[in-house]
Amino acid sequence: MTWQKLPKPSTLWEEGEKWFELEDNLAEGKFDFLEYKEEPLPKGIILQRDVSVAMGPETLGTPGDLSRIWVAFTDQETGEIYLARSDDEWNQWEEYIHIIYAPSGSYQPSLTFDQDGWHRMAVTLIPAGEEIPEVWIIEPPYSGDGIRKLDLGEHPRIFQDYWGNTWVFYYKPEIGAIYSRSSKDNFASATELNLSNRGYPPLGVRLLHWEVTPYHDQFRNVLFFGSGKNMPFYVASQIEDVFTVGLSLSIIGDKGFLPQVEVYLYGIGKQTSDKNGKVLFLGLDYPQKITYKLTHPSYKNSPMGTIEILTEDAGTLVEKTLTMFRTQDSQLGDSLQTSWQVSGIEWEYLGAIKELVSEPLNTFLAVDGIQWEGLSTIIECIQEDVSTVLQVQSLVWDFIHRDYSSHEEKLSMSLTVQNILWVEVTE
Repeated sequence: MTWQKLPKPSTLWEEGEKWFELEDNLAEGKFDFLEYKEEPLPKGIILQRDVSVAMGPETLGTPGDLSRIWVAFTDQETGEIYLARSDDEWNQWEEYIHIIYAPSGSYQPSLTFDQDGWHRMAVTLIPAGEEIPEVWIIEPPYSGDGIRKLDLGEHPRIFQDYWGNTWVFYYKPEIGAIYSRSSKDNFASATELNLSNRGYPPLGVRLLHWEVTPYHDQFRNVLFFGSGKNMPFYVASQIEDVFTVGLSLSIIGDKGFLPQVEVYLYGIGKQTSDKNGKVLFLGLDYPQKITYKLTHPSYKNSPMGTIEILTEDAGTLVEKTLTMFRTQDSQLGDSLQTSWQVSGIEWEYLGAIKELVSEPLNTFLAVDGIQWEGLSTIIECIQEDVSTVLQVQSLVWDFIHRDYSSHEEKLSMSLTVQNILWVEVTE
């Protein structure tokens, strides 16, 4: 990360929506990590310095769950470091987990959660027989690399950036400088931050993230440092751009836009089309090929296909139209009564009127004044008697696809025709 100084903002911190109602044992001081301050003003209850708060899962190891508040704190009497998990209402602490204890000293825990739902902590320890504090990483399973020394130093602040990398910022008092290590190289190398205001430890790190468009975000990291008694100093990383792709789908059915279509994008999620037959997916990666599936209560077939998102689509909205048709596999459970009442249409082409009909077909056509240029199949393989009446007046139909076929029930179609000129009619 490259850091730069910024003018002081009016505020960078948002107030929380809820505070905690302490349980009796907390109020009595057993695991008390609150304290009352008189000075400096305003007076009130504050968190002690050895406290770190992060959002995490109800059950450790659950990816993507940020439903609970977790607090890492040092017991002020024993020096033991604990994790506390809130209940689902954020009103009280429902579980405590003992993390570590060093007889010579363990303090200043800092907490974050990885994308896999497991916690990581950076703490200051003074190993047995030593006097110089050290910064350690602690994480499950608390063995091997799960508990290891990073460097000499203190006041660690652990932080997870936008890309999921973990950073630890810490202070070396003998040098008066802040250093950082990152999971990008497994915390192997230390980098000194070049600050003009030296001699202050890190106080916290914050990810600032804002939306430019629905398909373009920007973010930067802000590191605060200072004495903890006055307004802190801070530096910020350079602004980084994050581009994604939006995908707008319009679903078309036999009669136009089709609502209530369940659109499933494999590996992404599903949505149901609105009354205008539209769905919108945001935050898609690029480039990629997306497999989709469409389902609707009135359609037996569930068409599938792929949509390709290109690199040049980054930061834009891609619009696609998908179509659902009834096919030869469509079936009707009961006999069908179909009636068209149309006017002002000329018929230029119609699929087959009859073909492979096993039973007698009774067809009544009143024709006068309309020119028909071609005939092929509209009803095929019908097993029962069919009575067909065509009721049409001055019609033009460019194309009628094979709408119903292979039906086991009786089919009654009513079409009345007036003013039609027949050029050719075949049996």
